[in-house]
Amino acid sequence: MRNQADLYLSALIDRSQDLLLAVDLDCHLTAFNDAFRKNMELAFGIELTVGICPRDLMPSERALLWAGFYERARRDGTFQVVYSFSAGSAWDLAFKTMVFSDETIGVSVSGKAITDRQLSNDQPVESDVRFRKLFDENSSVMLLVEPTSGEIVAANRAASVYGLSFKPASIALSSAASMMGNTSM
Repeated sequence: MRNQADLYLSALIDRSQDLLLAVDLDCHLTAFNDAFRKNMELAFGIELTVGICPRDLMPSERALLWAGFYERARRDGTFQVVYSFSAGSAWDLAFKTMVFSDETIGVSVSGKAITDRQLSNDQPVESDVRFRKLFDENSSVMLLVEPTSGEIVAANRAASVYGLSFKPASIALSSAASMMGNTSM
């Protein structure tokens, strides 16, 4: 009966259009669904396998950013970010600590595409104002990252804890690595 339950669970996960993945404590991929696999192939031209690390998937600045996301989930628990894998795609990603028998075993990530939802909005100006207010005034650190270069192009007020000053229009850092160097990874 357990094998049948695993089969149904696997089919359910793979049928989802949401991005679903899990990493172990060393940030190695332990599971992912077809939507995540396809998105990574499209964005970075790579083929996913279980056991691969972020540094093997994407440019180093992005890999450092993802390693920071995983560390934050292990340290602080659940949080969400808006992230773009490639130009024109935006995802609402939720990072959650995975616990089994009271022991942390890794981090799960689920992502919902928000690009289509934003593009279909009948009132884009109102949506933009709401997003800007949510971004600027959120107590969580929020960064807008240019997908190709990994350059941080905007940061909210909460980013000042990393030494970034609030600039809604543009923040240019040499790399995300300089920002992540202030955290314990």
